[in-house]
Amino acid sequence: MNPGWMKTGYWRLRLEILLWRHGLVWLGVLVLLMASLALWLVLLPGGAQQLAQARAELQGVQSGQAVRLVSPSELAGQEDVALVTALDRVALSEQEVSEVLRRLGRIAQSKGLSLTETDFQVTGEGLGGLRRLQLTFPLRAAYPQARQFVEAVLLEFPGVSVDQMLLKRDSVGQRQGEIRLRLSIWTNPAKSGRGST
Repeated sequence: MNPGWMKTGYWRLRLEILLWRHGLVWLGVLVLLMASLALWLVLLPGGAQQLAQARAELQGVQSGQAVRLVSPSELAGQEDVALVTALDRVALSEQEVSEVLRRLGRIAQSKGLSLTETDFQVTGEGLGGLRRLQLTFPLRAAYPQARQFVEAVLLEFPGVSVDQMLLKRDSVGQRQGEIRLRLSIWTNPAKSGRGST
């Protein structure tokens, strides 16, 4: 006989007797112990890092170094400044808007679309003094034509955003549908005084 098999058989027999005597309680305890061990191994590294960071802050305070915590409102203010800076880079001056409108018409013609009706709406100054000129175009075109138009506009004008594009067809077989496209041209009135950048 193989002594290794006997050793395995011995422990299996012991486990079966233990389960027979005490039921599945021991199996539940074993699963609970394994789960708590796994949880401890997962949470311990994060807790150790937080503890080390807290100790470093405490040593900084004890040694006289000022530790400045940033409040959520200050953090939001910093994010707003970064957003305004990014938008200011792409915002157009008010003098550039008429040229953008002419070029939008040319791009539409090159894609086989005609912009006959346009609804304009200007918003007041918002974050960072930016203004938004919202244009709504009703189009009758196939989706690929409208998509090519939108892609060309976005590539040529970083200061233009697509707010909404609605497509409606009466039937699946209909090639062209009614498209309602809403674009925004972002302007910064302060750039008009500085000239365009």
